[in-house]
Amino acid sequence: MFRTAFLAAAAGLTVSCRAQTCIDGLCFIDRVQSGQMDVGSLRGGPTVIDFDGDGWMDLYIAGYPGGPHRLYHNVADSMLPGARAFEDVTGGSGLDSVEGNNRVGRGAIVADIDGDGDQDLFVLGERASDSSAGLLYRNEGAGFFSDASVAAGVRVSGQAPASAVWTDFDNDGDADLLVAYDGASTRAFDLFVNDGHGTFQAANDRLPSLEVPTRNYSMTVSDYDLDGWADIVTLTTGIGPKLLHNVPDGSGGRHFVDAAQSAGYTTLGPAPMGSSAGDFDNDGDFDLAITDASVGTYYENQDGKLARVVPVSSIFGWGVSWLDADNDGLLDLFQAGSYSRGPAHNKLFRNTGEGFEDQSGVLNDAAQDSKNAVRVDFNNDGRPDLVVCNPGGEDQRTSVLENASSAPGAWLVVDLAGDGRLVNTDALGAVVRVRAGGVTRHREIVSGSSTCSTQDLRAHFGLGSAEAADWIEVVWPRRGSLASRTDRFDGPFGTGQFLTLRPRCLGDHNADGEADTRDVLDFLNDWTGGDARADLNGDGQTNTQDVLAFLNEWASGCP
Repeated sequence: MFRTAFLAAAAGLTVSCRAQTCIDGLCFIDRVQSGQMDVGSLRGGPTVIDFDGDGWMDLYIAGYPGGPHRLYHNVADSMLPGARAFEDVTGGSGLDSVEGNNRVGRGAIVADIDGDGDQDLFVLGERASDSSAGLLYRNEGAGFFSDASVAAGVRVSGQAPASAVWTDFDNDGDADLLVAYDGASTRAFDLFVNDGHGTFQAANDRLPSLEVPTRNYSMTVSDYDLDGWADIVTLTTGIGPKLLHNVPDGSGGRHFVDAAQSAGYTTLGPAPMGSSAGDFDNDGDFDLAITDASVGTYYENQDGKLARVVPVSSIFGWGVSWLDADNDGLLDLFQAGSYSRGPAHNKLFRNTGEGFEDQSGVLNDAAQDSKNAVRVDFNNDGRPDLVVCNPGGEDQRTSVLENASSAPGAWLVVDLAGDGRLVNTDALGAVVRVRAGGVTRHREIVSGSSTCSTQDLRAHFGLGSAEAADWIEVVWPRRGSLASRTDRFDGPFGTGQFLTLRPRCLGDHNADGEADTRDVLDFLNDWTGGDARADLNGDGQTNTQDVLAFLNEWASGCP
């Protein structure tokens, strides 16, 4: 049910942080500023994508018309043995087409839309000359992408796209697309529902009726009420903040309603630009960090109700990420900012467990006009790194902030792989829990956060002084009761490794690795007892439909 993909030793030599500012072993080095790497000068959203499936995270960075859109391959560094670098492989990739380069990239998000195991790419892609938007690149393998925008049904006209997310909102096993518009657009959102083969149908009847916002810089997916269905946090201005709550539609399907007021999501601050959800207090639900033109806006999730808190006083901010920079088991907060306000240093607020301390000096970065940013462990050493675009000022080079810390915290990375049938292959919308050292920590798998970017889809856990993880639990984004789609993987799991986890076959009811007669007996025992684990369609009942669903999966066997 799991395999070790990489060991900590496989990361090899790490770039030293000599002559850098370090605090308690925590420090970063800008591989670009130091002259060790060059990933261009781009002003769109950086996007983490493993386009060749080799387990090393690559980068796509969307640009603007007249400027390039770039694909960078993660390769062994020829100058620094044991280190990693990014190599520009845009030429001949299909991402260098005239059609794409004539469009505003602005933001990009990643998902395997057709279940073939390759990650595909959606770019906002607005073109002023004909008011069209939407670039969908299908990953054909061997480093080549084809433009499927029109054929797949996601090209639109007359709209100004501002942000987008991938999410399997109906838990049917494929990734759906939500695009947000603003300004002079005729509608606030488009929901494109995947037919299972990577083509899409508009389903705006499943969205609340909303006026077009003045701006909508970003969105992020977060199951804020932990009911197992993906909700959408939006940064809409002019119409007030909107929280798209995923609820039953009364006829067996799902739709979104605006639950902002009832959830307490009522304030965004001036010019809200970036959003990220993470469990910074390790209480099991997901809190919000929103960058804006002031000091930021923050919400602590209290059992599905969002309460305003002020954990830090920040800057004019854009990109934002929760990350455990020192692997102590507490999520820290990174913010990129100052674009349009003049050069400034990015911010790193370290979570002490009793509050946050500004330790931005450990980033060791130059003062720049920073904007878009993502979290990525590009060298697979278990320490999260950062990529930051700097589109203004004199030095517009994209920064690669490698985490070169010597902080002693243990770590574990969980890489989820859906079956492409019941669970989308990227497991978008999954919740992962890891128990270690007496603490349970939680992560969500999300494509589309920060400022319309895709961060590393692997779930990274700092574990502090723990020597092993006791167990891992995954709530998969598939249909059925929460109990029926929650898998427990019992440990102990050694730290310092990457684990790939796959969903249990529903025919293997007792999770022993085989679909045999014992599973039939165990299922029927749970079914007759009304156990929620036997509610495979999630209708709140154990009935004949659940038996048929189980037997269908059981008869297919478990590969």
